[in-house]
Amino acid sequence: MLRTLAHGLAAAVVASASVTSTPLVAHADDPTRVMVVGDSVTQGYKGDVTWRYFFWHALQDAGDRVDLVGPRRGPFYYHPDGTFDWDYSGADAYAEPDFDQDHGAWYGGRLGEHNNWFYVPFAPQVQEQQPDVIVSLWGINDLSDADQGPAELIASYRTWIAEARSVRPDVDFVIGRLPYTWLYDGEVTAFNAMLGDLAAELGTAESRISVATMTAPYTQAGDSYDYVHPNVSGQAKIAQMMGTAVHELLGGGSTPIEVPPPPASPSAPPTTVPFAPPATQVAAAPSTPRHVSARRTGSRVVVTWRRAARADAYRVRCGPRSTRLRSTRAVLRAEARTCSVRSLGPGGTSAWKKVKVRVRRAGVTRVG
Repeated sequence: MLRTLAHGLAAAVVASASVTSTPLVAHADDPTRVMVVGDSVTQGYKGDVTWRYFFWHALQDAGDRVDLVGPRRGPFYYHPDGTFDWDYSGADAYAEPDFDQDHGAWYGGRLGEHNNWFYVPFAPQVQEQQPDVIVSLWGINDLSDADQGPAELIASYRTWIAEARSVRPDVDFVIGRLPYTWLYDGEVTAFNAMLGDLAAELGTAESRISVATMTAPYTQAGDSYDYVHPNVSGQAKIAQMMGTAVHELLGGGSTPIEVPPPPASPSAPPTTVPFAPPATQVAAAPSTPRHVSARRTGSRVVVTWRRAARADAYRVRCGPRSTRLRSTRAVLRAEARTCSVRSLGPGGTSAWKKVKVRVRRAGVTRVG
């Protein structure tokens, strides 16, 4: 995942994604236009197989006529000279180039427009590409770098869906539950649990929303080569999850589709992937909040802490409720037994400081 980048580079990404064109005229015998969007997990790094390879072949083998569309074709590459290639097109771009490579993913991509340079307005891409189905595996950067909570990310998804429908009212969506449930103290799991309600709320007969769920166990040790980016095994499992949902949406039934075996000699993943490109200035991360306390009276939890060095804001989380603020006191309506606070600053974020909630009842305080 990318953590920071010069504004000029991000502006170039926005510019490349903002080209508009005349909408295409669809015909009954045309293949279904599918645009896969997401972040580095979906775009891949130079030499990856990518889950898009398995996804496309699985749909072809299942008899689904799909045309993958999008403004990019390549993976991301961090050149030895320190430059970035957002759409690498070299002969060694993929471990196996035999698949439909068009996509709408980008390294560091985020869904929400929350204090970051990696958000790209989505309506221009939909206008240009005219997808029939949008396949999304977005959100992990929003939960980390942009410092959104699960509820805020769901709100960003709601806005994003409306943006796509403003251009293409009949577009269908397949939204993937994030497989990396070991991240961010349960926030990924909480977000995944909210997606079903989002689909039920916003799905219509004209514009359907399907939520894809992993059909096989997915672990950090077995399916990724770091804390989040999938190895070949993980790529195949993600492809089956997303491909099965697309196959069902196209009328093929809910039985998990089969993914092909990996290429004979896939390239080994890079030993180091540039999750954080060099910044012009590197600031020290803020310190972790100290002297944190949380007390609940009725349905309100009051959380207080001491101001942390190098912090200009804080994130407070009590169960599924979270808020961002500059003061050192937060009030949330929550029934959680624990709350957590972390510092935010120019140099990044601190570790979470977790405390038990003390409950006040008629002059008696207990931990619960």
